[in-house]
Amino acid sequence: MSINVFTYGSLMHPEVMRAVTGRIFACETATLDDHRRLGLKDCLYPGLVACPGHRAEGVLWRDVDELALATLDRFEDDFYERRVVRVQSESGVADAHAWVVRDDDRWRLNTTDWDYPMFCSRDLAGYLRECRSFRRTLAE
Repeated sequence: MSINVFTYGSLMHPEVMRAVTGRIFACETATLDDHRRLGLKDCLYPGLVACPGHRAEGVLWRDVDELALATLDRFEDDFYERRVVRVQSESGVADAHAWVVRDDDRWRLNTTDWDYPMFCSRDLAGYLRECRSFRRTLAE
């Protein structure tokens, strides 16, 4: 069985997805209404929370297999929970799994939106090294 996955942070970048899961999936841009992508305190990546009137931009990865999904579950921090959300993509509306900040952990969020272009220009290279290290530890 394969499912759709909506990513809104570092995993939007194809090289990060490859570094974590070992592969790339078909993808397209997507948005999630009534949610906001905020920076996380002391983290390079964001958190997603319900927030009426806002829209989170991201990537919809199609046909993600169960092994990759299990790897993504292990990669995501404990303050996230995987939920099914409904996103709008170039192809239309689709259900997808996304990792959302747990209600009890909202204190971890900054009050400012997370900046994907800034992440790519400033932090991507170092972050990719960390992701590749994560993948190697899974193989051991």
